[in-house]
Amino acid sequence: MYIKIMALTVNCDDPKQIEKIGVIFRKYSYADQEEKVRVSTVKSVSKVLEKLDLKKYLPHCLDIFMTIILILNDEHPEIRSYFV
Repeated sequence: MYIKIMALTVNCDDPKQIEKIGVIFRKYSYADQEEKVRVSTVKSVSKVLEKLDLKKYLPHCLDIFMTIILILNDEHPEIRSYFV
């Protein structure tokens, strides 16, 4: 629930908040996390990407990109399916 609230309330015009949410996403997207937490993270990443101006804040999105790579390389196809 914490991850979803952070994703909904993040100010995508504040580089510090973008970096902070990226660190949270990366931390909770690893395979050793509980499945519900990972699913919540994947859905939240999708929501933030919809709001984020990548051209303007590209250097601040590195952790978000790392999270996307972890999601796309996940061995469980159902986790990847939540990213759509």
